[in-house]
Amino acid sequence: MTADLPIPAMSDDITDRIAKEVAALVSDHIEAMYPDAARAVAWSSAKRSIQGVVRNAVKSAGDAAEIGQADQWIKKSARNRREMKAMRKKVNWGYHD
Repeated sequence: MTADLPIPAMSDDITDRIAKEVAALVSDHIEAMYPDAARAVAWSSAKRSIQGVVRNAVKSAGDAAEIGQADQWIKKSARNRREMKAMRKKVNWGYHD
């Protein structure tokens, strides 16, 4: 590694800027690869929802990583995601993987 240490502190809004860019990449990918899906929903609202989910996850993961708990965060996030998916399947008969 050639980075000079110590590195300057990151700006307070870096999480939001990273999350916004990742959300834009994800929503652009969905729009390009699955245009029928994008047209089937209120796309600007869906993009905003994606941005919120990405921002919250990036912030939470970053906070966990800063205190050495990234692996625990991943396990908890995966467990919560699976549990929510199972609940949606029980409630919505038309839901498919």
